[in-house]
Amino acid sequence: MALADAVKSVTAIDISLKVLSYLSQECQKRNINNLICRVADWHYWEPAQPADIVFLCYCNGLLSQFKKVSELTKEYLVVILPYDSKNNFHLDEYYPLPEKKGNLETVIMVMEFLEDKQIPFQLKYLVSEFGQPFSCKEEYEDFLNFYFQIPRHSIPAEYTQKYLQQREHGYYLANRKVSGMIIIKKGDFATAITGSEQQKQAG
Repeated sequence: MALADAVKSVTAIDISLKVLSYLSQECQKRNINNLICRVADWHYWEPAQPADIVFLCYCNGLLSQFKKVSELTKEYLVVILPYDSKNNFHLDEYYPLPEKKGNLETVIMVMEFLEDKQIPFQLKYLVSEFGQPFSCKEEYEDFLNFYFQIPRHSIPAEYTQKYLQQREHGYYLANRKVSGMIIIKKGDFATAITGSEQQKQAG
């Protein structure tokens, strides 16, 4: 929806019909008429023609399907990803928490990949509030215990005082999410892919 005002048309792709139904309803409320919803998995989607810009937000696949992504765009690829796998609600200020190892691609991983492939890119950092609401303090304590294995009696009072905010209808645990926006030109992408294919054939 944020892109719709700036372009002629937007096609939104998602594997969830429920998500796209919600998006369609929101577009109707806001009189957005140039956004088309398609239920599809972009890894296998075959559009009639490539888009001017492909925009991926917190989606895996760039590392394993970069040729497919290149085929979907005419001009630019814009990818927003978490900077790293940390999302620990500032708990690392109080605990030596290990970095989580997951399947989600990160800015660091993609940067290493692009540099290895010698694909030029631009990087812009984004910092946004991404906290967690709770209806009561017990829910807050359960959250820290479930996701970070911190017993209720071990939660530092100064941490609670600093980051847990009391709201009109409960509580809110403040947290900042650091993301990165990676911008790649189609021409740079395509050249690197051609080079990779030539190396495979030579091997």
